[in-house]
Amino acid sequence: MELGLAEGPPVDADAAPAVVTIGSFDGVHRGHARILERVRDRATALGAEPVVMTFDPHPRCVLRPQSCPETLTTVAEKAELLGSAGIHRLLVLPFDVKTSQWSAERFLERLCATVGMRSLVTGPDFALGHNRQGDLAFLRRWGCERGVQLEVVEPVLLDGERVSSSGVRAALVRGDVGTAARLAGRCYCLDGALHPIPAGSARDERGHYPGHDEVALAVPEGKATPRDGVYASWVRVAGKWWMAATVIMARPTPGAGRPAIEPWLLDFANSLDGEVVRCCFVGRLGEEGPDATAGRPEARSARRAAQVRALLTDRPHP
Repeated sequence: MELGLAEGPPVDADAAPAVVTIGSFDGVHRGHARILERVRDRATALGAEPVVMTFDPHPRCVLRPQSCPETLTTVAEKAELLGSAGIHRLLVLPFDVKTSQWSAERFLERLCATVGMRSLVTGPDFALGHNRQGDLAFLRRWGCERGVQLEVVEPVLLDGERVSSSGVRAALVRGDVGTAARLAGRCYCLDGALHPIPAGSARDERGHYPGHDEVALAVPEGKATPRDGVYASWVRVAGKWWMAATVIMARPTPGAGRPAIEPWLLDFANSLDGEVVRCCFVGRLGEEGPDATAGRPEARSARRAAQVRALLTDRPHP
């Protein structure tokens, strides 16, 4: 992962050719996968390096902060997913108001000073530069002058709908983690450290699962989370996967911060305090509140454990 773009003369594309794609790539979903596949194929044909250039933060968070989208993948998660897709060179451009004023020509000049771009692969709605002046028509003209081929990849459709990062976010808002997984091509996951639940948390309003650490998952600010409820999940601890019922519940006071995310691992007897885990959501089991928690805690946890096992037994971990 490389931060920023170089300045100066362009890299010799004959000596160090590259096939490049540019975008936010938030979620690295099935639509992105089609573009990445074409980047890899084109790079192989040209004997070139496949390269992704992305932005941090999301440009919309700078240009329209009131509509800043929650993040599906942090930069580190994005780098991991791109690496798994065969893209091992990631250029991350820190995006701010000054950068948003760059012309399309300046973006491309800085990019060519960083990599020897021989081919640019984009989606049909791609544009870059101030006021989106660098649209496909501009890029074709610029590419003809510079010897850079432009290739446009059509979007992926599922059930007649275009796969998009906003579609994944909308599914998470509904708690429909199954649809989010279909769009992304994998379960939606949260990474973070587990910490003891403080007094006054949502857990105090509903009781807790017995025989297990009372811990909550700390995730980065701005990271998208599924809606409130209890979910059948796979949780990775120290390289091993465990079935879990993961409860997501808003703080009892509006505006009191991030939702409480509390994984309850089945068959796990060790302490979870301080562990860094990955929690991957497979299915929503229902609500978790006063009405849903009636009865003895042991009976409730046994019921949830049975639901989790029924859903995950035939679903391999990520």
